[in-house]
Amino acid sequence: MTTVRSAKSKGARLQNHVRDGLREAFPELEPGDITSCPMGSTGEDIRLSPLAKKVIGLEFECKARKTGFTPVYAALAQADREEALTPIAVIRQDRKKALVVLSLDDFLNMIKEGKPND
Repeated sequence: MTTVRSAKSKGARLQNHVRDGLREAFPELEPGDITSCPMGSTGEDIRLSPLAKKVIGLEFECKARKTGFTPVYAALAQADREEALTPIAVIRQDRKKALVVLSLDDFLNMIKEGKPND
């Protein structure tokens, strides 16, 4: 049985994983430009400074679950806070790789712009 505490810990680990990956992918940014929100706080899971928002152009919602994954659409909608940024849901099930979920339209726009291979 998953407790609230272990679920929050699982979510925090995923957020930190995403934060660390972004920091590694964008070494030109300062660590303070990409931070993980404390669990239970409102707003985005990964906080980006104005500079990081401009450089990365994405906003993130992170969801970790023990099994199954039905709230994918809800997670993506939750990530869609700023019109100028592309919403991304990062999801992970126990003992599985983290996955990125985005709309097909956003994916097609990204590959047309060449962002995935920059």
